[in-house]
Amino acid sequence: MGLDLRKLLVDNNFKFDKKLAYGIYRDRMISFLEKSSSMIVTINFSNQLSRENGQKISSKMSELKEKHRALQNALTTNLSVELKLYKSADIYIEVVEILDDVLNVLDQYHPSHIENCPLCGQVMPSNSPFVRVRDSVLQAHGTCIEQMIAASNQMGNELLFKFDKKSFYKSFLIAILCMIGTIGIVCLASFYKLFSIVSVLSGWGTLIVYRMILNRVRIPWKKHQLVLITVVSFVTLVASLYLGSVIEIYKIVGEVTLGEVFLRYIEILANSMDGYTKPLIVETALGLLFLGSSLFIHYKQMNMSKNLIKKL
Repeated sequence: MGLDLRKLLVDNNFKFDKKLAYGIYRDRMISFLEKSSSMIVTINFSNQLSRENGQKISSKMSELKEKHRALQNALTTNLSVELKLYKSADIYIEVVEILDDVLNVLDQYHPSHIENCPLCGQVMPSNSPFVRVRDSVLQAHGTCIEQMIAASNQMGNELLFKFDKKSFYKSFLIAILCMIGTIGIVCLASFYKLFSIVSVLSGWGTLIVYRMILNRVRIPWKKHQLVLITVVSFVTLVASLYLGSVIEIYKIVGEVTLGEVFLRYIEILANSMDGYTKPLIVETALGLLFLGSSLFIHYKQMNMSKNLIKKL
């Protein structure tokens, strides 16, 4: 972060949670989060904003957007104001100017109540703990934070692990159809000497298509679906490599029938290490790499979705 913003953070004893900076400035709970092309600044309220004052603040935010070109958006809710700033060359200077202008508006229509807990509304000690909620931070009573985390974890577990027979059976059918379709494409492509390309992507492709179809038919993405497609994707990859390589060998050799290749498959691989076996090992390794890396990302995202709230 730039010198001007850094000075603000240092002077006000801001703390960091990875790329998120949070602390108290002008008696308000504020957090800064830098992203690739923007900066998100969130100003949280300790008590709810009235609808009338919310409309007045929103009107003033529109005026500030015209004054500051770096201010792309300013979303006002009854709990916070979220600013989205374009990361220009002077963003670290502009963010302080924009923040002060926004706080001037808030001081006019919604005086700060930093001494109140935003979760229960009661008086809160100045040394109360902080909690991160997605990309912003709140300061609240420790007991209030623990209750919120417990409720969030329970809700997250219900969303991710609650078993719904109807949706699972539908997703199972979709997974099988994806597997059959992918294997069919690999076999067809192998007749045209495209086995190496399509077989490597067969497991990964099955996972991606499956996820797209679930989104299209609005089936919830839960732990059960992820485990199911993990198994199906690996089966698809193995079956595609096996059937595709059989067809490829049949097309290359030309002197044996397809049935003979099936019967003598292990023998053919054992007698032709350089011709068939080594390339097949490489294709298998690449296929596992593509599928494994994608599954790792999906599992990580699912685990992260359970931890959107954490005590700092």
